[in-house]
Amino acid sequence: MLCDLEKGWRRLALVLLACAAFAWPSCKNEKLRRKGPIDFVPSEAEVIVVLDYGGLVKNDVLRKVFDVSEVERSLLAAGISPGNVVSAAGFVKVNLPALTARTEGTPGENPGEFAIIVQVKGGFRPVLEALSENGWVRREYERMSYWAAPGEKVAAASLQGDMLVTGSPAAVQQTIDVAVGKALGAMEPGSESKSGAILRRIGMRGEINVAISFSREIRMAAKDVSQSAGVFRGMTGANMLLQLFDLLGTGRGIGMSFKGTEKGIASRLVFAAGNAASAKAVAGLVRIAKIMIPVVGDIREMGQAAEVVRGLNVASENDLVLIDFKIPVSILTSGAR
Repeated sequence: MLCDLEKGWRRLALVLLACAAFAWPSCKNEKLRRKGPIDFVPSEAEVIVVLDYGGLVKNDVLRKVFDVSEVERSLLAAGISPGNVVSAAGFVKVNLPALTARTEGTPGENPGEFAIIVQVKGGFRPVLEALSENGWVRREYERMSYWAAPGEKVAAASLQGDMLVTGSPAAVQQTIDVAVGKALGAMEPGSESKSGAILRRIGMRGEINVAISFSREIRMAAKDVSQSAGVFRGMTGANMLLQLFDLLGTGRGIGMSFKGTEKGIASRLVFAAGNAASAKAVAGLVRIAKIMIPVVGDIREMGQAAEVVRGLNVASENDLVLIDFKIPVSILTSGAR
């Protein structure tokens, strides 16, 4: 039972982050009282995912594209009724060298910190009681209680009564720092969070919202991807694609928002360029791609995909590139036929 419960929490965290990839007892400043999971995400987060879970499971189009059955099983394994979930936010801070070492089979340090914050109706008292009964140890940090699993690799804490954070112990402590006012959240004015700034620009209008800031480690990975873009050589428009990769590698971050409609998914992509000139250059290349891609090479045979490209709405504002597009449900479900 103990092992299953810990595995349930781990699986829940990874599943919610993949999607694309959630009353504290004391408060130093009542003005800092927060409303939803995103308000507890720390400014250190490099990747942030925000889910309107209630809206996601009610939207037929999104359910066809994103299989939530695994999420629901993970919630049940963690002792949470899926029907009671309102919203969720997940965040990650990546230690890329350690992550790469693990991928190559070399044991190393922690590959990063992660956590999810889930908001539900009715609170988490039964869940917390189950943790205590199954070997999780109650600890204290910043005058708040949290629970650590055996082995100290996973922790959980209650936030404002209707929210629960679970993830790596360091990430859980970071959310507590935000909760008590010791640190700024990613979405707060004055925060230097690039991911938070991107989410604010997107407006979090979709059921699924993602922001990724390009840290030094992520820039290293982007550079590797750019160097491997030679696979496009020989294709019509390859030079344009390589220029686009190079410009994307100089950016500060990227954000995406997905909102389900009756006919498909309305999407917005925001790219934070290094400066206004780079933003204009990227927007210009995307406009050229909008014209060229649907009529060149094998891509012209892709029909609906080419239509999506033609429907791109591209603009640049200061150092931001804004791209709005719609994905018809016929494309989204074609692979499932």
